Amino acid sequence: MVEIDLEVPSESLVVAKSVESDMSTSIQPIQSSAIGEVKISVDEVDLEAASESTGVAKSAESDASTAITPIPSSHSIGDKRKFLSEVWLTIRRSVWQNRLPTLMAVFFGATFLACYYLVSDARPFFETIGDVEEQNPILFSAVASMICGGLAPMLAQCLFTKSLPKPFVYQLMFVVIFWGFLGVYVKGQYTLNAWINGEDAKLATVLGKTVCDQFLFSPFANYIWITLCFRFRDSNFSCTEFKASLKDRRGLLLQYCSMNVANWCTWLPGVIVIYSLPSALQMPCWSVIVFFYSSLLTLVSAASTSQPQDEAEGKL
Repeated sequence: MVEIDLEVPSESLVVAKSVESDMSTSIQPIQSSAIGEVKISVDEVDLEAASESTGVAKSAESDASTAITPIPSSHSIGDKRKFLSEVWLTIRRSVWQNRLPTLMAVFFGATFLACYYLVSDARPFFETIGDVEEQNPILFSAVASMICGGLAPMLAQCLFTKSLPKPFVYQLMFVVIFWGFLGVYVKGQYTLNAWINGEDAKLATVLGKTVCDQFLFSPFANYIWITLCFRFRDSNFSCTEFKASLKDRRGLLLQYCSMNVANWCTWLPGVIVIYSLPSALQMPCWSVIVFFYSSLLTLVSAASTSQPQDEAEGKL
């Protein structure tokens, strides 16, 4: 057996090792840089995707907010203008319809005032009425209001139309209860007004009482519950119909506005006359004005309602 000794020079081994180390060092940076480039590119893609998604979300959010924000439409503005025109037409119609009762009531109220201050022979008569009112002011106010404001106009309506208001029993009960309470209420209001502004008949006192009466008590207290009482009467005294009628806010507001302005035409000059008198004669003067106003207003309303019926019967 022949043994052959192969001797590798040590220099070649050193060269081989150096070449291997150079290759490993040259490859490692390339791999790490490639991996780094891949990671950077992936991160950039993720950031771009995230920014795009947030942009879409923000745009969607802004679109939603603009969609939720209410934009006033021309339809709602048109409804308001239409309602205001209805209010104006209702007020003008009620003022025109009540012109005769208003003029007559103010005329007789002014006559009452003139007779008290200018006719000396009428003074004992007024003093007698004042004494009766002072003896029992609550009873006097209730009875005078009930007769002058309710029963007398109802009687005039019955004589004019030759028929009884229906349902008569409920109408009679309403007149007695409503007008009796209204007289006591007005007496209390006049007493409160005198406590606030004074009891004398000077110009400043009369004007102060008039402002409190017509621009404080009447619009914010009196006409609210009076409108509700008349609405209950117009609902045939039915609680179910009355409750359903309260849902008609447009009709309630129209009725309230027309009542307020129409009564201003009568009671602005009326309360000036009333507050120009002594306290004991204020309720008697109020009763005179209410008598002519309510009676004539009832007759005018009855005439206006009977005319269409006569025309319908003529057509039939």
